[in-house]
Amino acid sequence: MLVVGFGCAGAAAAYESAAAGADVLVLQRAGGPGGSSALSGGRLVMEKLAAAAEDAGAAVQADTLATALIVDDSGRVVGVTARRHGR
Repeated sequence: MLVVGFGCAGAAAAYESAAAGADVLVLQRAGGPGGSSALSGGRLVMEKLAAAAEDAGAAVQADTLATALIVDDSGRVVGVTARRHGR
């Protein structure tokens, strides 16, 4: 499973999926977890949720910007293109 963004919603999705046994990759543009959740006073909750997701087995690739989704002929998402942020 691919999760784009590691704010509260992304971290929750990553945690639930990893805890259920899915292979999870998280792409996060910033250097660590956050999103608007961290900016709006949720940093403590965000840090705990992000740690739980990683402890459950989610792999997090920080400083990585998802640039486009790759879809097959039926419109199903089958991949993503990404680049290291700032490069």
